[in-house]
Amino acid sequence: MFRILSALTLILLTILPSHATEALWVENEATVETPTGTLHGSFIRPMGESFDVVLIIAGSGPTDRNGNGPLVATDAYGMVARALGEAQIGSLRYDKRGIAASAAAGGREEDLRFQHFVDDALAWVDWLRAQQGVRRIFILGHSEGALVGTLAAQSGKVDGLLSVAGAGERISDGLRRQLRDGLPEGPLLDNALETIALLERGEPAPNANVMLYGVFRPSVQPYMMSWMPLDPAAEIAKLTVPVMIIQGSNDFQVLVRDAELLHAGKPDAQYVLIEGMNHTLKASEADRAAQEPTYADPTIPLHPELMGHVVGFVGRE
Repeated sequence: MFRILSALTLILLTILPSHATEALWVENEATVETPTGTLHGSFIRPMGESFDVVLIIAGSGPTDRNGNGPLVATDAYGMVARALGEAQIGSLRYDKRGIAASAAAGGREEDLRFQHFVDDALAWVDWLRAQQGVRRIFILGHSEGALVGTLAAQSGKVDGLLSVAGAGERISDGLRRQLRDGLPEGPLLDNALETIALLERGEPAPNANVMLYGVFRPSVQPYMMSWMPLDPAAEIAKLTVPVMIIQGSNDFQVLVRDAELLHAGKPDAQYVLIEGMNHTLKASEADRAAQEPTYADPTIPLHPELMGHVVGFVGRE
């Protein structure tokens, strides 16, 4: 009798719908064309007839749509996207030009400008606007992506901005601070500061030390020169759409001071300081060494407070 009942249970589980495992969203590959090639991304569409959607813009460096790269493995953006899907909010996250599936769209490094990333974000906004069921579009920009998102939001094409771990000072000032913290007094630091000063004036720095080529190699200098004039606090002040500024207290890459500068530029923005969150959007200790696992283990979950703020901002009417 037990075997008969077990078999009957198995049959019923096979033929009856399971509400407990019913999918709340589907994920599909998406592409958008740019003058230099095709960008690739992942579009999560909730099952409802209409829905809001968040465009997730990655931070600096060779970071892919999920928040991973040659030196980091966080899956942070993938986690954000799936959490949004569970809340019946759509999302689009993408590989930046020159990265992962979008590698062919990178073009020559010496031709890259900051505005290209803004144009790419706007191309995805247009793509989302054309999708059936999309109601409102929000941007979530992380780190460098926060400034990209701020400039894209100035277009008037989106309904709100989430600036997450976004710098509040010009990249030139941020580099000075980081280099002074990381390099001893001496010729190398002097060369770095001289290089920054030249690039700030829009002049190439032919004598940049080869030890600094990770940031100042000749082929990347035009990009740096296009980025340095941009003041994030002044740019966010131009926005007329709702803004939320989110910062982690234990982020050593972008400081609480940066978020405060952004908030000073946009006093009517919502400002959220999440205690114990670091730059990877994970819970961590303040000590840098203790944070290393969050940069290398993609199974570590997001900070438990993060998505409540994100969903609450997007979901409000």
